[in-house]
Amino acid sequence: MVKEYIEYFVKKKNQFYIVQLVFLIILFLFVMKNGLTAGWNTWVLQGPYNYPHTLAYLFLFMMMLDTFYFIEFREKFVILFIAVSFACIILTAVRSVLIASIIVIGYIFYRVFSRKQFIKFILYCFLLFVCIYIAYNYGLFDALLTKSKLALENGSISNGRSSILISSLYALKQGNEYVNTICGVGMTNLLKWNGININANIHAHNDFVDALVGFGLIGLGIYVYNFVKFCKNSFIWMMGTVGFLAYVNGLFVYSDIIPILIYAKLLFSHSKIQKNRIGKSL
Repeated sequence: MVKEYIEYFVKKKNQFYIVQLVFLIILFLFVMKNGLTAGWNTWVLQGPYNYPHTLAYLFLFMMMLDTFYFIEFREKFVILFIAVSFACIILTAVRSVLIASIIVIGYIFYRVFSRKQFIKFILYCFLLFVCIYIAYNYGLFDALLTKSKLALENGSISNGRSSILISSLYALKQGNEYVNTICGVGMTNLLKWNGININANIHAHNDFVDALVGFGLIGLGIYVYNFVKFCKNSFIWMMGTVGFLAYVNGLFVYSDIIPILIYAKLLFSHSKIQKNRIGKSL
């Protein structure tokens, strides 16, 4: 099935570039008209979405598909799409997505440069640091730094993720703890509990805890089984990106992102799938 997706996206490569360009134009026009969004005592890129996280996730997975195309076809203009997506992720100030996007960039270096290209690798690293330095001087990192500073001043670089997680787990104790642990309390009751306990109607910001508290050990088992199956063949890279996001922020709560998770599968599974295909043909 993944092979069919690869063939489809290779065939539709130019259409994807057009769609992505149109998306960027629409986002640019929206920001020109409405400006950035106030958040975390600064201004962040959010676009027409309820949360900047949604936009950051969109850019991350589009960046993954662009990376897939770049590695496959070595079309240099695709680097511009990757750079724009990376810059927009920085402007959203969503740090979890930024870390995942850095891992994607690391994957590019891992796949593109061989051991014999050490000098070329150093040159590209130097150019990358120059671009980061210029971007820093032009204020691209201002929202990100302001958000991190605010988090540290409030005592947690993760904006209280550990407290949210612990509070969410305590929702299992509200009622019959054994039944709740097996079957869960439901996401609605999880939100209500956190609203009472920490004055915020929020989920656990961790897919695994959300699955456990919301749907019990049964739901968690189903989620973990399918997650591991999804990460098959490229477990380390998938866990460093998709797994990292599931753990520190959550994926399935952003339901509009779920369909494009396939972009991560395409990126990290492609080479092994091609080798398997060649091996079978031989």
